[in-house]
Amino acid sequence: MIEFKRYHETATFHSPLENFNKVTIDLEIREDPLTGARSIINTYLGKKWSLYPDTDYNYLDEIGEKSKERCFLCDDNIEKLTPSYPEDIIKGGRLKFKDAILFPNLFPLTKFHAVVRITSEHYKKIGEITSSMIFNGLKLSIDFLKATFQYDNRYKYPTINANHMFPAGASAPHPHFQPVNFYIPSTYHQLLLDKARQYYEKNGSCYFVDLISIEKKLKERFIWEIGESVWLSAYSPMGRNEIHVIWQNKKDLSELDEQDLKDLSLGLERLFSYFHHKKISTYNFSLFGGPFYEKPDYFRCIMKIVNRQNVVRDHRTDDYFLQKLLNSELSELTPEELAKEIKKFFK
Repeated sequence: MIEFKRYHETATFHSPLENFNKVTIDLEIREDPLTGARSIINTYLGKKWSLYPDTDYNYLDEIGEKSKERCFLCDDNIEKLTPSYPEDIIKGGRLKFKDAILFPNLFPLTKFHAVVRITSEHYKKIGEITSSMIFNGLKLSIDFLKATFQYDNRYKYPTINANHMFPAGASAPHPHFQPVNFYIPSTYHQLLLDKARQYYEKNGSCYFVDLISIEKKLKERFIWEIGESVWLSAYSPMGRNEIHVIWQNKKDLSELDEQDLKDLSLGLERLFSYFHHKKISTYNFSLFGGPFYEKPDYFRCIMKIVNRQNVVRDHRTDDYFLQKLLNSELSELTPEELAKEIKKFFK
């Protein structure tokens, strides 16, 4: 069954940050109960200002204003600067819903890789992104994924993704999502599918359903529940402030209906409000499901949301050898403390 493995150690030295008094740093190594991926918790990192500096809002505003004229997602440019799909894939070449617009990614990762402008407003701070903007983008993403599967049913491993602001991978400050449909799942998606299937075969139950049950009883990382979705802080985070949204009965993305998307949008709006409160300006998310339209009993839809380096004038890379080569993550806040802080924004 599910085990929450953790290991403890301490590092002792004379610190110049404490007038060279001796300090003892508590370190905790955690393992993800499903994948075994390890992360390191070091709460002393709060003293390392260069690791997670607060957002430079003057610089962020400057970038927002300077980028508007050449932004391909703004109304003046979107029709003439973005590509369109052939009619047999997407009728009309682009999908539209209110002021959200979907079109092909000019530099795709796979045959079906789109960009969704979620609002006509060019520049939005993370705390200004509303649930209606999010819903519009998610709706078009699901519509696109269903259309691509109908066109070619080999493509059954979709994800919906987002980068917000350039240190998090976005090339434009205009809010947008990226739905992607693969015929071979990404490495991490494959890992989730394989590990969830193995758990199901061994235990006769779905890992994600069991995890929800345990987390709701423990109340250490449980944040919120609305409709089908349960919100948790990740036990062994893959990124800064990692949050999971898990649907209790939805097994692949084709099962997510408009109410599911509205619930998700409301939760993301509240989560983004928390991020803004903490002077955080970036995020990434990825939404996974089982193979499209197969509704596997061993899987449930899950979204993972993380923060990245904040927008500052001379930002540094936030991925280094630990993440890129050792495949581990570092956190300055325990998941339990994170859940406790975030709950205030979901009342």
